[in-house]
Parts: sequence; C-alpha cells; structure tokens
Amino acid sequence: MRARYAHRRGKLRGWVWSSVFMLVGMVLLFVALAGQQWLVYPAAAVVGVGYSGAQILPMAMFADAASHNPTGRNENRIGLFSGVWTAAETLGLALGPAFFAIILAVGGYVSSTADESVEQPGSARWAIRLGFTILPAALVALSLVPLRGYRLDSRLAPRETIAG
Repeated sequence: MRARYAHRRGKLRGWVWSSVFMLVGMVLLFVALAGQQWLVYPAAAVVGVGYSGAQILPMAMFADAASHNPTGRNENRIGLFSGVWTAAETLGLALGPAFFAIILAVGGYVSSTADESVEQPGSARWAIRLGFTILPAALVALSLVPLRGYRLDSRLAPRETIAG
C-alpha cells in the first residue's frame, strides 16, 4: 500500500503523511492516558501505521538521494550518505533516552527497586505522559522541516519513484 502511494504521489508526500499519522496518534495517546483507556489501542494503531511509513519511505528516499548525480561527474556518494545517515540515527538513538531521563528528573520521578513500590507524584505522571506523547510528536514535526528541500520526487520518472 505504501509503495503504491509513493508511486502515485511521491515518497516525500508519503513520509509527510506517515509523520502526520504518528503525530495524530501521539496526541490521541496523550488524551487516552488522561483517562480515556478505550482510546489507547486505536491511538497506538494510528501511531504504528505512521511509524511503518516513516521507517520505509526514508530508506527509499535515501537510495534516490545517494544515486542522484547532480554534477554529471559519475561521483559515488553512497558512503558519505550512509555515514551521515548512520551517525544521525545513532545520535538520535543515544540522545533519546537521555532526553527522556531529563524529562523524568524535572517531573520529580521517584525510582525504586523490584522490592519496593513507590507512588509517583502527579508531576512525574505528567512527565511520563509528555515524554511518551507530546514531546516525541514535536520532534517528529521538527524533523519535517529539513525535508522541505527534498526535490528528487519531481525529478524521477514515475517508474523510478517506486524503486528503492
């Protein structure tokens, strides 16, 4: 289904819509965690649909960008692209837990061991809700800003758009 959408409308548009699905799902999860438990599963499903597109389509766009040759000098930039991509992804995976730990600390989260049970203050519960929903949604929205410069969808022939 995602490949068909990317073929008809472009990979960038598919990625943007996938990100919008994630954003909407995360906001719905924020609402669900406020006491609307019936909404948790549908919200998680919406996040999952968006997440799947946000994982698949960038890889297809990556292949297009790496094979694009604007200078006509037959330069192979796949190593540069994959290195920057991997470094950025690793940085995000490393900073995410640290960022969430800071949010929990600011919220007053109280850690415990397996032997004890601790009642979390309301501020810690808010920090958990925000850290799992609204703040990641804001980061997803922020990630769309650099994509405004992506123009390869319009340069590729329709048959090439689905490859990758």
